[in-house]
Amino acid sequence: MLSAKLSAAGTATGKTGTPSGQTNGTAFNVTINAVDTNYNVISTYASSQTITLTGPTANTFSPSAGTATTFSSGSATFSVTLNKAVATTLTLTDGGAITGTSASLTPALGAVTKLQILMPGETAAAGTITGKTGSPIGQNAGVPFNVTVNAVDANWNVVSTATQVNFTSSNSGTTQGSGLPANGTSTLVLGTGIFPVTFATGGVSSTVTAIDAATTLTSSTSASTTVGLANVFRSAGSGGNWSSTSTWEKSTDGGATW
Repeated sequence: MLSAKLSAAGTATGKTGTPSGQTNGTAFNVTINAVDTNYNVISTYASSQTITLTGPTANTFSPSAGTATTFSSGSATFSVTLNKAVATTLTLTDGGAITGTSASLTPALGAVTKLQILMPGETAAAGTITGKTGSPIGQNAGVPFNVTVNAVDANWNVVSTATQVNFTSSNSGTTQGSGLPANGTSTLVLGTGIFPVTFATGGVSSTVTAIDAATTLTSSTSASTTVGLANVFRSAGSGGNWSSTSTWEKSTDGGATW
């Protein structure tokens, strides 16, 4: 049973009350009872039992899943930490035919503490250690692409806020107003925003950093992305000379090869 739920043997559900509010990232206790078909606690279900308590990924359970848990008079207590602020149902099993499912609980968001920047190829994954999955897709110099910036709590859950962000980049020549949004022009809506970036220099690996204009939230630097040389086009007629009947050739390495 989740916090604020009380056992009620003989009733249709075996419990009363509703789950009390919890905050993601904060541990709370759940009570596990071994019961008969009418929800009477079986006091002889005791000693060490191997219980597996599961829920959405990214959550923390103590004891960890599959470890031996000591029951006393048919009851045991687990410590649970829900790291993702989504509706969550916990399921337990003793490794045999006995299972149980909790009521649904949605942990509250924590306070906004930091920014998160995602490159193309990456996807937000609240509640995980890094807060994202995937790998950055390579970009070419001179070709625009978008980055996503989120305002998040300690466990990478997006928190609705109108934070203004500025940008810097390790890519030479990529500056505010020239490849990056100008300072003071980028504001998150409901805690998130999509912004254009164009790297100036190819042949290097580069990052983009999102900075809270108010310097309250922790900045976020993207994963390093390989930047290819700029695409260059030329007329294919008469050895590269301009011609009204020419076709076009494309170089993906700044004109080194065609």
